[in-house]
Amino acid sequence: MEWRKGASAYKYSGIAVVVPASTTKDGIVRDEPPAMEVDLSDVNDCGTTLLKAIEVSRQGFVDPNPLAFRFEYVLAALAVSSYKKFAKSGSQVAVTIVNGKAVFEPMKRANSGNYFESIPNSRIESELDPRSMGTALAAAFASCESNDAKAVAYPTKASRKH
Repeated sequence: MEWRKGASAYKYSGIAVVVPASTTKDGIVRDEPPAMEVDLSDVNDCGTTLLKAIEVSRQGFVDPNPLAFRFEYVLAALAVSSYKKFAKSGSQVAVTIVNGKAVFEPMKRANSGNYFESIPNSRIESELDPRSMGTALAAAFASCESNDAKAVAYPTKASRKH
């Protein structure tokens, strides 16, 4: 079985977070804490945080509870009260390292609205440096938004602090 390092990025109401995406010994990809906030207006911050998440992702671990849905830490980081609310207007991007490149896969809400699926023909490749990866993440989120026919301005971390 080929295991790949990766991360997932989520956005809701202008807040974006990145989490490590680890693979169990059974090949199931699981997002894991920590949820690290990124400033989408700063491509270097985005790329550096993505690289950190990818670095700590694990491969081949035994999941003690493979049926458990673990998303509360992402919801808390995004300041959203439920998965249902997130699924209604949030965005997701899967990031995987393939052949020495980062592959960004924008996701859209499935027709049921309960989960996300890949947007056909929307994959974006980038080099493994912070600026390239941050730029690719912003483009991937833009692809999610254009697929949903909406656009959201990206507030900076500093603009939300009191």
